[in-house]
Amino acid sequence: MRETGRVIAGFLVLLLCVGYGSAAGGDRRLVEAVKNGDNAMIRSLLEQHVDVNVPQPDGATALAWAAHRNDLETADLLLRAGAGVNAANELGATPLWLAASKGNTAMAEKLLSAGADADARLLSGETVLMAAARIGNIELVKSLIAHHANVNAKETRAGQTALMWAAAENQPEVVRVLMDNGADVRAVSKRGVTPFLFAVQQGSTDSARILLAAGTDVNAPAPDGRSPLLIAAAAGRSELALLLLSKGADPNATDRTGFTVLHHAAAAGKLEIIKALLARGVNPDTKLAKDRPNAGPNSLVDYPLVSVVAATPLFLAAEAGYADAVRLLAMNGADPNIATKEDTTPLIVAAGAGQYQDLADEQAQEEWEKRHFQTIKVLVELGVDVNAVGENGWTALHGAAYMGLDSAIQLLVEKGAKTEILDRFGQTPLSIAEGIVTLGLGNAANRRPRNVRRDTADLLLKLGATPVADSGVEILYNKGK
Repeated sequence: MRETGRVIAGFLVLLLCVGYGSAAGGDRRLVEAVKNGDNAMIRSLLEQHVDVNVPQPDGATALAWAAHRNDLETADLLLRAGAGVNAANELGATPLWLAASKGNTAMAEKLLSAGADADARLLSGETVLMAAARIGNIELVKSLIAHHANVNAKETRAGQTALMWAAAENQPEVVRVLMDNGADVRAVSKRGVTPFLFAVQQGSTDSARILLAAGTDVNAPAPDGRSPLLIAAAAGRSELALLLLSKGADPNATDRTGFTVLHHAAAAGKLEIIKALLARGVNPDTKLAKDRPNAGPNSLVDYPLVSVVAATPLFLAAEAGYADAVRLLAMNGADPNIATKEDTTPLIVAAGAGQYQDLADEQAQEEWEKRHFQTIKVLVELGVDVNAVGENGWTALHGAAYMGLDSAIQLLVEKGAKTEILDRFGQTPLSIAEGIVTLGLGNAANRRPRNVRRDTADLLLKLGATPVADSGVEILYNKGK
């Protein structure tokens, strides 16, 4: 392959060095006429018997342009005039490859009938069959196979086969035809990915179903160690996850970070996956053993995520604001009071602890507030401690004040939430809402953005919060003034 590349590269350099009308380079008027769809000029030049195989500097011939444009009439004229049916451009693309990649079946059939190589491939190794498989051109796939295309050929860069392309693009009929004609379902790419894993990674449920029926191992892990079910659950693909479970996927699979399938499903709020896992006896209170990057009170980043060491699936559902998932898990035995290693409870993260910044736009912010209020409401109904103190000394009220979640503040105070609790940095919920930076936040690595929430501050005062001046808060400066 490297030797062929050097030959082609040398040829292209020669082409680029030859003048437009040189004897060696020939007359490029025909290729330009086909490129521009100038039928009158095409016929005139062919009547003059110009060389039909003179390429452009990039190697594209007149026939290549006819294939690209799906100009069947011009292709006929060029082939009758002796056009090279397998001439490739600088990338290795032949007229047949171009026709296949554009889905031009009639053109491809014409070229095959004229002797085009059904196994032609780009310099990268991508074959005509791969191009047809990727776009789901079932008739062309069948025709290429009938013309002896190698169904198990691998492209050079990643070692992928046509079956992998078809599976990844969810072309189930192509997957079936390739398998019926000897495609290897156990082939692996250079990264160690099988056709089945390609289907799973891309959420191609129909293709995955066909590959499973052929005997693919439903639990064979990806190169990163994750099971197919973990991949599907992490992406929130319910239909695929349910299929995998029905075929015997391990419901207790865990990835390298310690996330279980149930953790992923809960974090994505996927109720059907949660139900299926619980029905298979998965422990609803499974705890995470490892933290996510840049998380926890000792993180060196300015705005660290809340630590999730010992977090349950219900905790992650609450953090994401999925009230129905929280309710479903609790109804099936999950304990809504289980906190992380840093003592953060589901209620605290539901109220916004670790969020630290407003969302991208007003609509997203409003949607976040609606979801999280409903989640807080469910947790309160479940009887959780509204004054639990978690990471950085925050309560749910600190988080709600930070995010301006006024509806939740009203509810929490009504249920007994205390407004005077000082966090690790010497802040009360009211001082947070007023945009005050305390002496405890003097270390820049521990600073958080201080958004002034005037309406929230007024609500807290109305609900009985002690004014900051009388609360023991040591003010460094006040962004609200």
